Amino acid sequence: MERIIEAVTEYWGVRCSDADGKCNACQAWQELDQLAQSYSDLRDLAARYDALLMHLNTVLAEVQSIRKSAEGSYE
Repeated sequence: MERIIEAVTEYWGVRCSDADGKCNACQAWQELDQLAQSYSDLRDLAARYDALLMHLNTVLAEVQSIRKSAEGSYE
């Protein structure tokens, strides 16, 4: 992300002290901020997905263990 910030700074300049919707530099920085937020949201979603899969695997292993125990008790 640092290289993108450097590129935006080099092309559009540093952030303005007051955001102006008509200023091209402000618009560029706003788009970069939105991109960074989307990236952060996707990373959070991926982490929650990974945690959910780990939980699902744990539950499936427990179900399988219970089934094996139940099968053994009927013999």
